[in-house]
Amino acid sequence: MRKSSSFTFAKLRLSPYPSSSEIGNIAREVWQKIWQDEIFGRAAQLAFFWFLSLLPLMIFLTALASLLQQEVGLTGLIIEGSNLLPPAASNLLVSTFNQVNSRHHQGLLSFSLLAMVWAASAGMESIITSLNRAYSTNRTRPWWKEKILALLLTIGFGLFFFGAIILFNFSELISRETANYFNYGRVFISGWAIVKWPLIMTFVLVGLELIYFFAPDCKQKWHIFTPGTIFALLFWLTITQGFRLYVAKFSNFDLTYGTLGGVMIFLLWLYLTGVAILVGGEINSSLRD
Repeated sequence: MRKSSSFTFAKLRLSPYPSSSEIGNIAREVWQKIWQDEIFGRAAQLAFFWFLSLLPLMIFLTALASLLQQEVGLTGLIIEGSNLLPPAASNLLVSTFNQVNSRHHQGLLSFSLLAMVWAASAGMESIITSLNRAYSTNRTRPWWKEKILALLLTIGFGLFFFGAIILFNFSELISRETANYFNYGRVFISGWAIVKWPLIMTFVLVGLELIYFFAPDCKQKWHIFTPGTIFALLFWLTITQGFRLYVAKFSNFDLTYGTLGGVMIFLLWLYLTGVAILVGGEINSSLRD
């Protein structure tokens, strides 16, 4: 088993911050493990499985909205939520939704749900395998337990992540309706505008913590907001905003890939998202108690 650094997150919380030499040792160890554990190749696997789950997700959402007679509300949610993506990737997501929505696949509700969960959980299985390698642990769980774990982690992380998206895009509506219902004043709305940001980040951080804690096949202590989780969130926010700026200002994927430009942008964004999650796991494994 690979010897981990003597510095742990528990020490970071309970004692003075590490010296520059300790931080340097940790950074070098993480950098070496990124290449040893083939993080960039595994991130490509994640991007493929996530992309594969896109169409079943769109079919499921449109069928569910049609069943609940909420097509207009869901359309607004998809459009607002896609604003987090680079423009071309956002257009791809919205156009895919519109095409699926125009065909009314109510009868495919169950099938699309199963296909979506299968593809997304396959990506989660890839994360489990990657984190097992990062923690230098052998696989001891039977395949069916690992499959159930992947399904549960997919659902759990999805709930927290989509909850964060809803808060991000509809915080003003939520605060206004809450203030009207409980007769709160403008102070509540102004306060909510500040509180929403730590709440949104908490949703994403807890979702990531679930993955980092339960995915590796080893015993470890539960720590909230571990360094790897914080890094994954900050790195993901940075690459998302940076990628939006790069694509909008300095690049034109349509000239290189033609009509597939939006697809390539979306795949690259998914790939970088996978890199953020896996590197966060490598950091936590280096700081393991």
